[in-house]
Amino acid sequence: MPTFKELVSLLTSAPTVFIVTSILSCKIAASIRHHYPDRMGEPNEDMPKRRYRWPWIVAAAVLLGAVLAIFWMSLEVRKVEQERNLSAPLPAGATH
Repeated sequence: MPTFKELVSLLTSAPTVFIVTSILSCKIAASIRHHYPDRMGEPNEDMPKRRYRWPWIVAAAVLLGAVLAIFWMSLEVRKVEQERNLSAPLPAGATH
């Protein structure tokens, strides 16, 4: 049975946060499509095509999440490497 600290560490890890955010953004997009279906029918050729801004915002948020997850994981890898180097036995000829 994992301890509380292990569960918190697992739930707040970068890949978990990234996956949860991706799933939630897909659920939100599906909910928006469900509640606001296209009621206009065929588009009028005289009117200019509407350019939506929200897909770019969502794409930027996903990319930012990926960049932050990679950055966070690189910091965690460095931290683990430093801990391993500190716990490694010293060479025979090493002095302080």
